[in-house]
Amino acid sequence: STLEWNTNKIDKMNVELNSALRKLKQNQLPSGAWPWFNGGYANRYITQHIIAGFGHLKQLNVTPNTKEMTMIQNAFQYLDGKFIEEYNDLKKYNRNADLSKDHLSQMQLHYLYVRSFYPEIKVSKEVEQVMEYYKSQIKEYWLKRSLYAKGLMSLTMHRMNDDITAGKILRS
Repeated sequence: STLEWNTNKIDKMNVELNSALRKLKQNQLPSGAWPWFNGGYANRYITQHIIAGFGHLKQLNVTPNTKEMTMIQNAFQYLDGKFIEEYNDLKKYNRNADLSKDHLSQMQLHYLYVRSFYPEIKVSKEVEQVMEYYKSQIKEYWLKRSLYAKGLMSLTMHRMNDDITAGKILRS
Protein backbone atom coordinates (compact mmCIF):
# COMPACT_ATOMS: atom_id res chain seq x y z
CA SER A 1 0.00 0.00 0.00
CA THR A 2 0.99 3.66 -0.39
CA LEU A 3 1.07 4.22 3.37
CA GLU A 4 3.48 1.31 3.88
CA TRP A 5 5.70 2.55 1.02
CA ASN A 6 5.78 6.08 2.53
CA THR A 7 6.57 4.72 6.01
CA ASN A 8 9.46 2.64 4.63
CA LYS A 9 10.75 5.68 2.72
CA ILE A 10 10.62 7.86 5.86
CA ASP A 11 12.38 5.15 7.91
CA LYS A 12 15.14 4.92 5.27
CA MET A 13 15.53 8.72 5.23
CA ASN A 14 15.81 8.80 9.04
CA VAL A 15 18.49 6.09 8.99
CA GLU A 16 20.46 8.02 6.33
CA LEU A 17 20.06 11.31 8.21
CA ASN A 18 21.29 9.77 11.47
CA SER A 19 24.23 8.21 9.63
CA ALA A 20 25.17 11.57 8.08
CA LEU A 21 24.90 13.35 11.44
CA ARG A 22 27.04 10.66 13.10
CA LYS A 23 29.73 11.13 10.41
CA LEU A 24 29.64 14.90 10.86
CA LYS A 25 30.05 14.50 14.62
CA GLN A 26 32.94 12.04 14.18
CA ASN A 27 34.73 14.26 11.66
CA GLN A 28 34.42 17.53 13.58
CA LEU A 29 37.85 18.49 14.86
CA PRO A 30 38.51 19.62 18.45
CA SER A 31 38.75 23.20 17.10
CA GLY A 32 35.11 22.98 15.99
CA ALA A 33 36.05 22.95 12.31
CA TRP A 34 35.57 20.25 9.73
CA PRO A 35 38.17 19.15 7.21
CA TRP A 36 37.36 18.55 3.55
CA PHE A 37 38.18 14.89 4.10
CA ASN A 38 38.38 12.65 7.15
CA GLY A 39 41.81 13.07 8.71
CA GLY A 40 42.45 16.38 6.95
CA TYR A 41 43.12 19.85 8.25
CA ALA A 42 40.55 22.34 9.55
CA ASN A 43 38.89 24.19 6.69
CA ARG A 44 36.91 27.39 7.13
CA TYR A 45 35.15 27.10 3.77
CA ILE A 46 33.68 23.65 4.34
CA THR A 47 32.88 24.45 7.99
CA GLN A 48 30.85 27.50 6.93
CA HIS A 49 29.01 25.44 4.31
CA ILE A 50 28.13 22.72 6.80
CA ILE A 51 26.79 25.29 9.27
CA ALA A 52 24.89 27.01 6.43
CA GLY A 53 23.32 23.60 5.71
CA PHE A 54 22.13 23.36 9.30
CA GLY A 55 20.84 26.93 8.92
CA HIS A 56 18.85 25.99 5.82
CA LEU A 57 17.29 23.11 7.74
CA LYS A 58 16.46 25.51 10.55
CA GLN A 59 14.64 27.76 8.04
CA LEU A 60 12.55 24.68 7.14
CA ASN A 61 11.63 24.34 10.83
CA VAL A 62 13.91 21.34 11.37
CA THR A 63 15.15 22.25 14.82
CA PRO A 64 18.56 20.94 15.82
CA ASN A 65 18.75 18.60 18.79
CA THR A 66 21.25 19.07 21.63
CA LYS A 67 24.06 17.14 19.87
CA GLU A 68 23.62 19.13 16.66
CA MET A 69 23.46 22.43 18.58
CA THR A 70 26.74 21.50 20.31
CA MET A 71 28.34 20.86 16.90
CA ILE A 72 27.07 24.22 15.64
CA GLN A 73 28.28 26.12 18.72
CA ASN A 74 31.70 24.44 18.51
CA ALA A 75 31.91 25.37 14.83
CA PHE A 76 31.15 28.99 15.67
CA GLN A 77 34.02 29.09 18.14
CA TYR A 78 36.28 28.21 15.21
CA LEU A 79 34.49 30.41 12.65
CA ASP A 80 34.36 33.45 14.92
CA GLY A 81 38.11 33.15 15.41
CA LYS A 82 38.74 32.94 11.66
CA PHE A 83 36.42 35.88 11.02
CA ILE A 84 38.40 38.04 13.46
CA GLU A 85 41.72 36.69 12.17
CA GLU A 86 40.94 37.70 8.57
CA TYR A 87 39.93 41.18 9.71
CA ASN A 88 43.09 41.55 11.83
CA ASP A 89 45.21 40.36 8.89
CA LEU A 90 43.55 43.00 6.72
CA LYS A 91 44.64 45.68 9.18
CA LYS A 92 48.08 44.14 9.80
CA TYR A 93 49.15 43.58 6.19
CA ASN A 94 47.53 46.70 4.79
CA ARG A 95 48.72 49.22 7.35
CA ASN A 96 48.39 52.04 4.87
CA ALA A 97 45.13 50.72 3.47
CA ASP A 98 42.08 52.86 3.78
CA LEU A 99 39.61 50.67 5.70
CA SER A 100 36.76 52.67 4.22
CA LYS A 101 37.56 51.12 0.82
CA ASP A 102 35.96 47.83 -0.29
CA HIS A 103 37.48 45.00 1.77
CA LEU A 104 34.49 42.65 1.96
CA SER A 105 35.78 39.25 0.83
CA GLN A 106 33.47 36.44 -0.26
CA MET A 107 34.53 34.48 2.83
CA GLN A 108 33.64 37.30 5.22
CA LEU A 109 30.32 37.87 3.44
CA HIS A 110 29.50 34.16 3.62
CA TYR A 111 30.37 34.16 7.33
CA LEU A 112 27.88 37.00 7.93
CA TYR A 113 25.25 35.06 5.97
CA VAL A 114 25.91 31.90 8.00
CA ARG A 115 25.90 33.86 11.26
CA SER A 116 22.54 35.40 10.33
CA PHE A 117 20.84 32.00 10.73
CA TYR A 118 21.76 31.94 14.43
CA PRO A 119 20.92 35.20 16.23
CA GLU A 120 20.38 33.14 19.40
CA ILE A 121 24.08 32.20 19.53
CA LYS A 122 25.71 35.19 21.17
CA VAL A 123 28.82 36.80 19.72
CA SER A 124 31.73 38.33 21.57
CA LYS A 125 32.19 42.09 21.66
CA GLU A 126 35.09 41.73 19.20
CA VAL A 127 33.04 39.68 16.72
CA GLU A 128 30.22 42.22 17.05
CA GLN A 129 32.59 45.11 16.23
CA VAL A 130 34.02 43.32 13.20
CA MET A 131 30.49 42.43 12.05
CA GLU A 132 29.57 46.13 12.25
CA TYR A 133 32.57 46.99 10.06
CA TYR A 134 31.55 44.47 7.39
CA LYS A 135 27.89 45.47 7.55
CA SER A 136 29.03 49.03 6.83
CA GLN A 137 31.00 47.60 3.89
CA ILE A 138 27.80 45.98 2.59
CA LYS A 139 25.92 49.28 2.88
CA GLU A 140 28.64 51.08 0.94
CA TYR A 141 29.67 48.57 -1.75
CA TRP A 142 26.72 46.27 -2.47
CA LEU A 143 26.14 47.81 -5.91
CA LYS A 144 29.48 46.50 -7.21
CA ARG A 145 28.72 42.87 -6.36
CA SER A 146 27.41 39.88 -8.29
CA LEU A 147 23.76 38.90 -8.17
CA TYR A 148 24.63 35.95 -5.89
CA ALA A 149 26.53 38.22 -3.48
CA LYS A 150 23.64 40.71 -3.50
CA GLY A 151 21.30 37.86 -2.56
CA LEU A 152 23.50 36.90 0.38
CA MET A 153 23.79 40.54 1.42
CA SER A 154 20.05 41.15 1.25
CA LEU A 155 19.17 38.05 3.28
CA THR A 156 21.92 38.79 5.80
CA MET A 157 20.93 42.40 6.33
CA HIS A 158 17.25 41.47 6.60
CA ARG A 159 18.00 38.82 9.24
CA MET A 160 20.23 41.32 11.07
CA ASN A 161 17.32 43.79 11.24
CA ASP A 162 18.49 46.21 8.55
CA ASP A 163 15.50 46.11 6.22
CA ILE A 164 16.41 49.48 4.68
CA THR A 165 19.67 48.13 3.22
CA ALA A 166 18.07 44.76 2.39
CA GLY A 167 15.29 46.57 0.51
CA LYS A 168 17.74 48.73 -1.48
CA ILE A 169 19.63 45.63 -2.56
CA LEU A 170 16.42 43.78 -3.51
CA ARG A 171 15.13 46.66 -5.60
CA SER A 172 18.37 46.98 -7.59
